[in-house]
Amino acid sequence: LFLMVPALSLLGAMALDRRLTGQATRPNWLALAAVGVLLVYIFWIVLTAHRPQALIALFYSAAAGGVLLWLLRHPSKPATTGVWLVILLLCVLDLRLHNVAHYFNAHKDQELRLYRSSPAPAEAKLIEQLRSGIGGNAGGIAGGIVANQPIPERVELFGLHPLINGASVFGIGNTSGYNPMLYGRYARMFGVSTFPLNSVEQRMFTDWAPDFSARAFDLLGLRAIISSDANGIETKYRPSVLPRILNPTEVRVHEGDLPPPETFRLTDFSQTLWLPAGETEKTACRAMDAGKLHIEAVKYTPNVITIEYIGEMPTWLVLNEIHMPGWYARIGDEEIPLLRGNGMFRTMCVPEGSHRLVVAFSPLRFLAAGWQAHRSQRSL
Repeated sequence: LFLMVPALSLLGAMALDRRLTGQATRPNWLALAAVGVLLVYIFWIVLTAHRPQALIALFYSAAAGGVLLWLLRHPSKPATTGVWLVILLLCVLDLRLHNVAHYFNAHKDQELRLYRSSPAPAEAKLIEQLRSGIGGNAGGIAGGIVANQPIPERVELFGLHPLINGASVFGIGNTSGYNPMLYGRYARMFGVSTFPLNSVEQRMFTDWAPDFSARAFDLLGLRAIISSDANGIETKYRPSVLPRILNPTEVRVHEGDLPPPETFRLTDFSQTLWLPAGETEKTACRAMDAGKLHIEAVKYTPNVITIEYIGEMPTWLVLNEIHMPGWYARIGDEEIPLLRGNGMFRTMCVPEGSHRLVVAFSPLRFLAAGWQAHRSQRSL
């Protein structure tokens, strides 16, 4: 799928360009040969995996593509309303078959019909439980003045692959799952796998998070561990989590990339913050007896987080989200340093007064950081 879609997208763009410029369409034999090789590879994968039903989706795609090519076969003739309606119908049919029904993400022996009106009672009950029960008491600022902060907690899922892939659709925050761009530091600290696991027994733990009772999972806001097997769905709740926003008052410094695991496991993160050596020098916050915050409002979206606060002095604020290239923090038009605290979480020293803090993601900054890292690696 990942190979065929870009190849066909390029061919489609080339054909559309010729169609719009009025040029006669003719085969691109080199490109068609490449697609032919991919088709042979696909058939080989299907046959060796003994999954002939996978060819059904490929057949639907080929039929839709053939109809589209037939409709656009006359470059000089303007498309009629009927032609556009047929194209729209094919697009809707393709979405219905390949995306909305979730067929590509469904396990053959455990298909959860998440998008249908009457899913299986156990799965329907689980979805409703995750929507309303998880995160119901996630408000508050640890170490500071409590404020209303309706930010959901997280779950870890095992043996529920369709739900893992569709978690974002239902607004279910999870700490694991299919993630081809898994952050290496996150995997090293928490033992999360690139691919979803079938059972809890398959999970690998680490020195920082040796089991589900570890305080490191409090940082992630992990509330429930949910697994599915032949006996049904089992849910285990953790007794404690920390809010997404922390207001520690003291700093501990560590050498190297990550804090020492033995001491890290005993840390009270609501009061103490771990920072790499030299990071405190970039800020005006005290290493001991730093200020307290009063959170007025929090607006949480996937790419922008807005926090309105009042502080009497420069104050540490930890956002329990992964610190990665591309993220930045600003107050008004001025950026403030976005540090990496507690191993891998977004940390800021916010100034005193009443302010509106914005933590946002920029794809261009992400690409620039990747290019800079690539050049640095080559220079070494």
